[in-house]
Amino acid sequence: MACRRAGIVIAAAWLLVGGLTAGQAEAAQPARDAPPGFADLVDRLLPAVVNVASVHEASEPAVDEVAPLGPGVPLDELFRDLLERQRRAHADAAPRHTVLAVGSGFIIDPAGWIVTNDHVVSDSTRIRVTLYDGTILTARLVGHDARMDLALLKVESHKPLHAVAWGQSDGIRVGDWVITIGNPFGLVNSVAAGIVSGRNRDLHTGPYDEYIQTDAAMNTGNSGGPMFDLSGRVIGIDTAIYTQTGGSVGVGFAIPSGQAQPVIEQLRRAGRITRGFIGVRLEAVTDEIAQLVALNPPRGALVTQLSPDGPAQSADLHRGDVIVAVGDAPIATVRQLQRLIAGLPVDQVARVTVWRDHQELGLDIRIAEFPEAGGQKARPAPEPTPVVGELLGLSLAPITAEARQSHALGEHTLGVAVTDVVPSSPAEDAGLMAGDVILELDGRSVTTPEDAAQRLHQAAATRRKSVLVLVDRDGERQFVAMRTS
Repeated sequence: MACRRAGIVIAAAWLLVGGLTAGQAEAAQPARDAPPGFADLVDRLLPAVVNVASVHEASEPAVDEVAPLGPGVPLDELFRDLLERQRRAHADAAPRHTVLAVGSGFIIDPAGWIVTNDHVVSDSTRIRVTLYDGTILTARLVGHDARMDLALLKVESHKPLHAVAWGQSDGIRVGDWVITIGNPFGLVNSVAAGIVSGRNRDLHTGPYDEYIQTDAAMNTGNSGGPMFDLSGRVIGIDTAIYTQTGGSVGVGFAIPSGQAQPVIEQLRRAGRITRGFIGVRLEAVTDEIAQLVALNPPRGALVTQLSPDGPAQSADLHRGDVIVAVGDAPIATVRQLQRLIAGLPVDQVARVTVWRDHQELGLDIRIAEFPEAGGQKARPAPEPTPVVGELLGLSLAPITAEARQSHALGEHTLGVAVTDVVPSSPAEDAGLMAGDVILELDGRSVTTPEDAAQRLHQAAATRRKSVLVLVDRDGERQFVAMRTS
């Protein structure tokens, strides 16, 4: 307590010596500028952001219900009347479960073109949009893209609507300010500000994941809303959050405008999305794989499998080729190649450069349209069989009929089954697992376990650092580099 009193006294004495009271001293300090606000910018942007509500129906459970809406949501009474009519219409039919989904969207054209997320409106039977001034309009789904989670709506209005412009997401930097506007929990026209926390985030939802991460608050109902830069241009579409509580924890994700804008423009022109396809399965080129194929520096995408009768097979692309360029564009990563091929026009002939047998080779491939994804049945793991050979931590056996079925291998496909992998062995370090099927070693087919063991032994005897192994795992093929010492 004595120390605190002494400090106060000394401070007071200094103020008296200076001839100023405490209040006068505070007033004499230079005024600091207040942090800039966003009010003027938000006033300009709010009229272009809309509330999107859609009705979804399912056959279960038997009781109809409406998803709860936040206070002040004008769609509540509108859809309550709609649902009541539907209840009466289906009173004698099978029980239906009706759910109202609420999200956000933004107007990109005064004529009534609106962008939102696909998951907000997909499989809906009715879509309504509420404008900033409370006007309610029926929306038509023009087109959607489930892979990118984007949808384009169209409303008819007797007057031009407020619209916002696309921005350049490629130019944003971590630390830049961003603003999000949407309808979290049905609270219309809610604004949040934050910074760009990260770029090119891969959420493992597909090959096009390059999300913008932000700490601006996002919650249920923000989906489909815009993320703005400080010039008021749309640089992202709010899509997902990371949460363990159900609410915002400061980790939100938005689709970059650089990816979204071309998709929306194609939906506007054609009502559907077409993507290029060449029919290959790809794998990253690691340092070890690059060394084994004498590719320096490591780059490109390694072809591990070709679709039967697909464009790549017809163009004489081989398993084990490394695609290093498409046209004049060099390929650095698998993701880059996937996006580039997807963006090529269907039926266009593309010049693809591959690395094969220590040299570059040019091939002409006609781009096909990406087929609709089909589900794959789960396949049981092959049953263990008597071990015939083992080396480098591998226990090998002939391929059984069950293994051929589980891996979708033809009767005449050569290879050996991996029945066991020793912990901390070269095989485990390479990622091999029991149940895998080894098809090739260094580009040559494997005929028997004895053949595989002999060739692995020879590679070790010649003091080679590693060997390139083509593995089939539940129908998925990939190359791995396994060290031999």
